[in-house]
Amino acid sequence: MVPQPGDQEAIVVPDSTPDSTDERRDLLLLCTEPKRLARADRDARRVQLQVQESDLYIAAVSAYNVVIDLRARRVQHGCRDFLAQAREGKLCKHVAALLLAMEPAVALGILRQLTDPDGGWHLEVIAARGFGRTG
Repeated sequence: MVPQPGDQEAIVVPDSTPDSTDERRDLLLLCTEPKRLARADRDARRVQLQVQESDLYIAAVSAYNVVIDLRARRVQHGCRDFLAQAREGKLCKHVAALLLAMEPAVALGILRQLTDPDGGWHLEVIAARGFGRTG
């Protein structure tokens, strides 16, 4: 989805070229497959952050809602792939795209918690589409 005039400004990732020294990518590869991560790279350029607070991030990624709630230690999303991946404790490309689009230090902190077996994070399925849609 291309942002339209009046839409929330899309977060632009200056350089989303794979970089082997990027710890975020290493941690994301623990959470998703390389092909999904490659698709997340493309989607990261189109992330529209709707809410950005110290403990809550809500975004539209390809017209899907993604919620990362740090206080509740949960990721909420609704695409069909997330439904399947969440059962295995894995992420889909939409959640990975948001993590790539976020401030790197913040994303890294979230990923460190997500990949910690004792982190207590929950992956929850929510309504698939919503506030990111136009028309």
